[in-house]
Amino acid sequence: MIQDPIVEEIHAIRAAIAKEFGYDLRKYVEYLQQEQKKHGARLVKLQPRRSRAARRQKKAG
Repeated sequence: MIQDPIVEEIHAIRAAIAKEFGYDLRKYVEYLQQEQKKHGARLVKLQPRRSRAARRQKKAG
């Protein structure tokens, strides 16, 4: 298997994050939600996308 330094770096970062939160996904999600509340104005908020059926109806009608 080919060794890719970028993939290795991502795996190392993922392992460090997991260790930091005690391998508990709930703790990590709670942390991310707190950060989101603190920095909400800086986050991108995309409009919901229409379904394919709704887009087809708009084209047809």
